[in-house]
Amino acid sequence: MLRAGQPHARLEPSSEARGFLVGSTVPGPGKAMVQKVTEVVGVSKDGFAHAAQNAVDTAAKTVRNLRWFRVTELEGVIKDQKVAEYHATVKLYFDLD
Repeated sequence: MLRAGQPHARLEPSSEARGFLVGSTVPGPGKAMVQKVTEVVGVSKDGFAHAAQNAVDTAAKTVRNLRWFRVTELEGVIKDQKVAEYHATVKLYFDLD
């Protein structure tokens, strides 16, 4: 979605639905790609960045052609009045063969 006033606004897929197929044209005549979108949650005791990295690393073991990701949610668990876990919900975009 293009939002006015954002310094780094860009066009994004119109659907945020999990598993939605996104069609996009790549440079070159007659070439097109289709991407699949899936959502995973990474967990870490060391911070949100580590949680997001864990999500990507774990998915990369079984998902081919990962291209980019978007962190959509950040959450955490509190135990004994301290942050115990960081959770990062990550949308992963990958090319279909």
